[in-house]
Amino acid sequence: SSGINAEYGDYYKSKNQKVKDTKNEKRTAQLGEVPPVQVENVEYEKGLVLRVDGLEGTDLTREQFKDVFEGKGLEWVTFNKGDPQANLRFAKSAVEALESVKLDGKFIVAEKELTATLIE
Repeated sequence: SSGINAEYGDYYKSKNQKVKDTKNEKRTAQLGEVPPVQVENVEYEKGLVLRVDGLEGTDLTREQFKDVFEGKGLEWVTFNKGDPQANLRFAKSAVEALESVKLDGKFIVAEKELTATLIE
């Protein structure tokens, strides 16, 4: 406990606000200490992430996405079986990877046509 005594009325309010401000400053400082590399990962470099829609009711798995994009620079897949969409992150251009695996202009995984959108 910070040892603030409620008897001080206005003093207590201003003191309490100071404590809140200090906590917020500390929190901001902590968040500000995140190494720049992690920040880049959170914000994504442009053009590396595809969002795939149309997965409702499918039995698709992460492994099936990995198989389709094998050798195309796929770094990770954010998807759990049953999710309505997936995010695919590539080492280089996501659009180039997508175009290289399309069949007759369609993005197909396990015989199901899906919609892929570049996340900017």
